[in-house]
Amino acid sequence: MDFICKIVLDELTPAVWRRFQFHSEITFHQQHQLLQTVMEWDDYHSYEFVFEAAGGQTGYCRF
Repeated sequence: MDFICKIVLDELTPAVWRRFQFHSEITFHQQHQLLQTVMEWDDYHSYEFVFEAAGGQTGYCRF
């Protein structure tokens, strides 16, 4: 299964955003690498994924 993701950077005018598609089986580290490429970033900072699981529970992955 594939996901479509839209990333929007807050508080910038004009808006900076990217939309991309990725396979549901990639790891969080692979997602991080994908975001670095899509957003043209240079991988200078630690990263964190925050997600909402079924039932409204929130999960975190910090690297």
